Amino acid sequence: MLEVTAIINCHNAPKVARLLPRALDSVLKQRFNKPWEVIVVNDGKPLDEVVDIAEEYSAKFEEMGVEFKFFGTEEASGYQCRPKNIAIWHARGEYISFLDYDNEWTPGHLAVLHNALVEGTVWPDFSYGRRRYTIDEGCPKKVTLPGGNEIDLVEGKSQYVEWTEENMAVLGSSATRNFVDTSDFMTSRGAFWRLQTATGKMWDEGYRRFGDWELIARAAFFAGWRGKAVDEIVQIYHWTGDNMQLTRSPNEVPTGEKV
Repeated sequence: MLEVTAIINCHNAPKVARLLPRALDSVLKQRFNKPWEVIVVNDGKPLDEVVDIAEEYSAKFEEMGVEFKFFGTEEASGYQCRPKNIAIWHARGEYISFLDYDNEWTPGHLAVLHNALVEGTVWPDFSYGRRRYTIDEGCPKKVTLPGGNEIDLVEGKSQYVEWTEENMAVLGSSATRNFVDTSDFMTSRGAFWRLQTATGKMWDEGYRRFGDWELIARAAFFAGWRGKAVDEIVQIYHWTGDNMQLTRSPNEVPTGEKV
């Protein structure tokens, strides 16, 4: 039995070949000393350039003693949820952690979140950390949202938000109040099976936006998931210009104060 499965999703776009190596490099740097594996799933048949990248990194992970799988879906769905679901079905790890191809993990990501899940006598269903926002070169600092509203992209650190009944109610009230990004999150495979049993789905493939928020909110309110916050930065979230995350407001850069 493997301890953790790291899942990276990507899709067919020229930028993937440019950004995926950054994400995979951050996975290579993980300081995690238990058996684990990496699964990269492309939404649709992957571009030749992405196949070449996968072959290059497969050899690197093999040198580390980490199993590496790469494949594409039969058809492109146009969003992250379907490839992530397919990866979960192929996962052999007891725990699962996700990374979007355009972001990075910090070196302690797997170890920090895994420790939070298994330490103590009362285990949570998932753990989550904080993230640091950074603006990539060439990315505009002002973005127009659907509907015409303009917002300023900013750099900074997300807040430390504990998983309490009060904060859970705030999260459930609106997608714009989300404070958990699934690239700074780890859960057990068993929790996903409970979610499937309770709601008939894992990731909801009908969601083009708000997928992270919908997953966490549905799991909390309909499958009884309870989270554990970790006061450490576990993800570097990159503003690239076309990845506006409408599930949280970049105008309100968290200060690090407890909520």
